This record gives sequence, structure tokens and C-alpha cells, in this order.
Amino acid sequence: MSTKRPPCPKCQSKKIVPIQYGMPSMEMYEKSKLGKFVLGGCCISGESTKWHCLDCEHEFGKYLDDINDNAGRGLQPRPKRLIFIVIQKVCVRHL
Repeated sequence: MSTKRPPCPKCQSKKIVPIQYGMPSMEMYEKSKLGKFVLGGCCISGESTKWHCLDCEHEFGKYLDDINDNAGRGLQPRPKRLIFIVIQKVCVRHL
């Protein structure tokens, strides 16, 4: 996945943090309070966002699009079917 933090498309701020999904540990919870990332919840859907702007609170970038782009490089397109991806104890469903 891309780790370069894009500027906010709404306010152009560079104060951008990633959104972390999954059941948070106490350590993750504490790091989120320090502003290293924000917690996005346990479930990931096709609408889940990847980045959070600390200035205007705008969330942007599709989390699953980035996963699919990286997983599909050099491979044939996947047939449309239900796919389960396990990411840090999170089961993700998408077509």
C-alpha cells in the first residue's frame, strides 16, 4: 500500500494521518490519542477511507482500492465473486 501521505483535497493541509481498521489493542488506542492515526472501526467496506485530515476532519482515499491495486499487479483480473481478505483480525467482504 502507498505510504506517501497526500495533501487534503478539501483544505490542502499536509496534516494527514492514516485510518487504522480492526479491533484496537490498548497500545493502538493510546497511539490514536497521540494523533499518529485515527481508528476507523472494526469493519472495512467498499466505502472505507484511507486518510484523515487533522485540520478539517475530512476523510478521503479508498482503502480497498489501494489493496486491490497492489494485489492485482501483474495478475489477471479477478472474477466478480465474494472475496474474503483477512487483515489483522478483520474479515473484509467486497465484490
